[in-house]
Amino acid sequence: MILHKDFASVVGVRRIGKTSLVRVSFNDLKDNIIPLSINLGRLNGKNYSVEDFSRLFLEGVTDLIKNYTFVVKLPE
Repeated sequence: MILHKDFASVVGVRRIGKTSLVRVSFNDLKDNIIPLSINLGRLNGKNYSVEDFSRLFLEGVTDLIKNYTFVVKLPE
């Protein structure tokens, strides 16, 4: 369930610390926030397809699931 519909974007030229800024900001927050990070720099310039964006989005969701879930083997 999505409780908040907030959206933020950090843009700027390459190699100025955008990703570091976002990671530090999320680490400092006390709320139960799970960030979804998508590296749009991996898209080829301005000409990219919906499939390309969807692939990056799903990779981000997959990484998020791997980082914020755990598997426990239940006793038989």
